Amino acid sequence: MGSGHPVVRALDALIERCLARPGGLWAEHDPDWPSACERGAPDAEGRIRWEPVIHDDFEILAGLEHAIEEPVHEDLQAFYGRYWRHHLEVEAPQGRLSLTGVWNPRDADRLNENLLGHLLQQRRFFGLRRRLPMTLFFATTEADSEYILSLDNHSGEVIVERPGTRDWRVVAPALAPFLDSLRPV
Repeated sequence: MGSGHPVVRALDALIERCLARPGGLWAEHDPDWPSACERGAPDAEGRIRWEPVIHDDFEILAGLEHAIEEPVHEDLQAFYGRYWRHHLEVEAPQGRLSLTGVWNPRDADRLNENLLGHLLQQRRFFGLRRRLPMTLFFATTEADSEYILSLDNHSGEVIVERPGTRDWRVVAPALAPFLDSLRPV
């Protein structure tokens, strides 16, 4: 896997679109949660300018793979492993989304734990022989919504789902074309 992977190319293009927007990318500054992405000093409101930093760690979800004893789909490895970055606010054909980012190595550990928690919740609700796909989230929908966007770990399809329910549907055949459809907000 590397810069030629379809998800890496689509994510790189999305990052370029985000960086081209006036004003740059900003996040709440937390001195106890530093990142290589931070640029300059926090502003008067406690926000800091940031830019994604390539780190190409395509084994970033190895802890999750070990815990579930199954490989994580390479599209999700590419999505989370390409950059250190904050969440990206984007507009999809289905509405506004926040693409989950990995800010620093401690955040990568937390992501592995949260993805594992998501899978354990699925198993608790539906059992080991469930008829639903094993999904791993990569985005949240609007703040007041219960829906998330996930990747079917077997097929690679992008799914919008309401965790803990059988309410889900496929919204894209794969992650790369889905990322290509997004616009920065």
